[in-house]
Amino acid sequence: MDFMKRVAKAGVKAGVALGKSISKYYYELEESDDSYKKGYAFELYAVSLFHEDKFLCQHHTPKSDDLNGRRIESKLYPDFKFKHLRSGHEFWVECKWRDDCQDDSKLPWSYTEQLQRYREFQAEEGFRKVWVVIGLGGEPSMPERMFRMRLDVIQSVAPQINWFKKYERNPKEQFDCRSGQLI
Repeated sequence: MDFMKRVAKAGVKAGVALGKSISKYYYELEESDDSYKKGYAFELYAVSLFHEDKFLCQHHTPKSDDLNGRRIESKLYPDFKFKHLRSGHEFWVECKWRDDCQDDSKLPWSYTEQLQRYREFQAEEGFRKVWVVIGLGGEPSMPERMFRMRLDVIQSVAPQINWFKKYERNPKEQFDCRSGQLI
């Protein structure tokens, strides 16, 4: 069953979760949820690189189950859905921030079940591709390095850091979209 049908079956329309402001979720997280706060801080940074004059943010995945404990299916989606205003191109973005590589120079950005879920999601979305944006080092709100790649080029949840080099971008530059490619 596709994601939207599962959402409808649960009695929640896909857009309902957008009712709260993004910043409110940050403050709802408990002090012990440091990794979630860092991830959220990076999401805020990443979304700031999608200038509103160029991109419409159509979806932001909720950070908590917001309906009195009722599960929100869209919580399993990638973090954002954008529409490039000039071309009309729509795509999803999953954001990840890591403070460093592992000792063996691997950069674990996800886990197997999540990668599989995003692949299934992308297959169901058809032409709307999923992009992964990874911040590395520095602070979540200002990473030292940044990588962006389409989900379908990623073969591992922990590639060697050298693999990422061809997908590296300036972490301070605004994103753009050309010929369906996020640059």
